Amino acid sequence: MPRVQLLHGVRTSWNLYDREALQALTEHPWFSYTPVVSEDPGFHGVQGTVGAVAARGRDLTGVTALVCGSPAMVTATVAALTTAGMPRHAIRFETFGQAPTTDQVGRSVDKVAQWM
Repeated sequence: MPRVQLLHGVRTSWNLYDREALQALTEHPWFSYTPVVSEDPGFHGVQGTVGAVAARGRDLTGVTALVCGSPAMVTATVAALTTAGMPRHAIRFETFGQAPTTDQVGRSVDKVAQWM
């Protein structure tokens, strides 16, 4: 059975909707849940942008990433993953609003490389 690792990225901890329900799913051996908060220094857990957290320190070989969120978050996450070595064809995404173009994602790779 494929493993699912959900990185739930939000700006502040109060945006972690359905946290209890998502945590309850971890009773299944194939599912893990990690809340990631980017703009709440008081949060006791994983902090940073979800793209940077997804890209750092992981073996991305054979992994498929499913990214969903705002156009800016999707663009940054796709850029972080490709910069970390994940092939673009292994990344699927959708946005809340207008989807980023391939050119926008490509331009973001250089910017994200500077963050990491």
